Amino acid sequence: APFKIGVNVTSGQTFTLPIADYGPLSPNFGVSWGDGASGTVTSSSDPDRIHTYSSGGTYTITITGLMPSFKVANNSAIRLLITSIIDFGRVGLRELDFFGCTNISSIPASGTMAVGYEGLENVITFGNFMRSTGITSIPADLFDFATNATTFTDSFSFTSITSIPNGLFDNNVAATNFSSCFNNCQSLSSYPSTLFDTNVNVVNFSSTFRNCKSLTAP
Repeated sequence: APFKIGVNVTSGQTFTLPIADYGPLSPNFGVSWGDGASGTVTSSSDPDRIHTYSSGGTYTITITGLMPSFKVANNSAIRLLITSIIDFGRVGLRELDFFGCTNISSIPASGTMAVGYEGLENVITFGNFMRSTGITSIPADLFDFATNATTFTDSFSFTSITSIPNGLFDNNVAATNFSSCFNNCQSLSSYPSTLFDTNVNVVNFSSTFRNCKSLTAP
């Protein structure tokens, strides 16, 4: 199942896929840019990870194969170009972040994607996952298959989420770090009292709810 995102570009604008190696894993995938162009990426520095659009518009970028790391990391060159997450696919992701993509307004529901959230099953770190995006809610089953994930630092910080669903982290027993996970979620008014009940291996809850000024009680 391919990984898909939507981008909005102007004529002559260039988009560079924010990919990297993860440990011994290197990218090895086919990419379709949505405008008829395509390429094959076999390393994190492959020139085919870069594409210039001849016409402005909204396009779907489709990636099929192995992509262990996709990290926007607040990169000013691309963060505003990504307008939607269409499908997480199943591409061997180990780390994933859309940090700074303020034009992403939602996380797709599992039923709208080819394999739902199963494509997140190999993710180790969700650090900065949705930090400073435009999301306002979190699907309850988002991390159901992410049983290998250890790191949730800043996963939802600086977003306008208003609530946290019950059971969000129930399957993430391997988690060790929730530092700043919900930092500066100023619209968040409460959280489930059982939110971290299964996360028995956590060693860092530093600033998990820092500056959540509307938060009163679980």
